[in-house]
Amino acid sequence: MPCTDIAHQHLITARAIHRSKVQSGKETANVLDWSSLVTAARAAAGVDVFASARAV
Repeated sequence: MPCTDIAHQHLITARAIHRSKVQSGKETANVLDWSSLVTAARAAAGVDVFASARAV
């Protein structure tokens, strides 16, 4: 059950960040899926949460 709770929290965080970016016109992703579970961890690390490009 704890894993389900953490997944739910991460999805809520992803949704909040996604809505914020959509409202400001900065969002490029149209749909959130289960891959957005990493959003909360990336946000806590200070990384752009929806950026998929890697700096070389």
